[in-house]
Amino acid sequence: MGALWLAVALDVLLTAKPAPGRIDAFLGRTKLGPAVVVDEAAAGVVLVDFAASAPEDHACLALELARVFPRLGGMPVYFTGATQTRLLYPADMATGTQFGLLTPADRLEPWCTESKAKSERKPVLRRDTISVNEVVRSLGWLYDRRPLRLYWIAGDFGVYDWRQYFGRPSRRPMPGDSDIVPPPVPGLVDFLLVPFAQPPITIFAAHLPGASREIKRSGQYLAEATGGLTGELSALLTDTAELPIARIEIPESERSHGPGLLRVRDSSGRDILHRPFTLERPPPDRPKLDPLVGRVVTYSTDMSVKSGCGGEKVGARFELDLPNRVREAAGRLLVHIEFQAGKRSLRQRLTLDRPGPLCVVPHEEAPGTKFLIVVHDPVTGWTGAKNATITSR
Repeated sequence: MGALWLAVALDVLLTAKPAPGRIDAFLGRTKLGPAVVVDEAAAGVVLVDFAASAPEDHACLALELARVFPRLGGMPVYFTGATQTRLLYPADMATGTQFGLLTPADRLEPWCTESKAKSERKPVLRRDTISVNEVVRSLGWLYDRRPLRLYWIAGDFGVYDWRQYFGRPSRRPMPGDSDIVPPPVPGLVDFLLVPFAQPPITIFAAHLPGASREIKRSGQYLAEATGGLTGELSALLTDTAELPIARIEIPESERSHGPGLLRVRDSSGRDILHRPFTLERPPPDRPKLDPLVGRVVTYSTDMSVKSGCGGEKVGARFELDLPNRVREAAGRLLVHIEFQAGKRSLRQRLTLDRPGPLCVVPHEEAPGTKFLIVVHDPVTGWTGAKNATITSR
């Protein structure tokens, strides 16, 4: 972010429709001038925060995600922290991309019910929880500082409730407040100001059904840090799909402005946006998400594995039989194979050129060896998974 990005205008997402008439924007007490509502769609991503959630909540988090996945229409889904492989099966691709294969909802439901019956434990603040600020920062640069709807679902937002660190349980501290006492936790000011005070990202904190009042309150606090909303994931997706975007002209004198409050007010005098604001210069190299988070995908079993390849039956090789739309698309397929040979587990990653034949020569050649094969198409987003057994040699 910085002068290059703010050379023309600043785009922010509004969570309330403005009244007809003039819309004004303010940075602190400085009037920036009129804001214009533009007819553009904001991008959206989902972040499933296992890192900040008690293990007992993980199955329910995966279930909520599985229920709304058909409605996402290709919206990217990322996850932080580690969880059980039965919820998200990990697949490492040859490009370095990590995928978690989401278990179908009908299998997740009994696991969620079972976990709810267990005693609740307060999640600890782990190192990967604090690193989520780098995830949010990277998302901003990944989408070129365009308005972004970040649906952030967690079992407990308490670890992001900065009121406890500021020692002000009754008041929400905001960047630009002159009387805020620096918190005792190192780096917490940066954790609050950068990247949550970057206007293009608006957080919608999604809590699980039946969440306690305190969890909802902490989620609301996190959402308000960017002018967003809190609620259950399904409702948030419905209520925020078509929010308006305000385009604000930034005067030259304000393009190096430090932390402050950004407000947008409509003709009725109502504040329709009230959020922290700070500027950050663009990094020399755009941050990458891959080292920080994994990508969640649903998978299809609409694929098969045929022994031999290209008519040859020599060796333990096989050919992938994929849906026509996947086989005929351009580009390479990413393939992950995991072999189970007795007590050993071996992994193999490769890429295959289309249209094929899509031949795979496995490293593990013993007949009878069972394996899982995962195929991902970066072009269409399709992912297939299949269990099979090596039958020839």
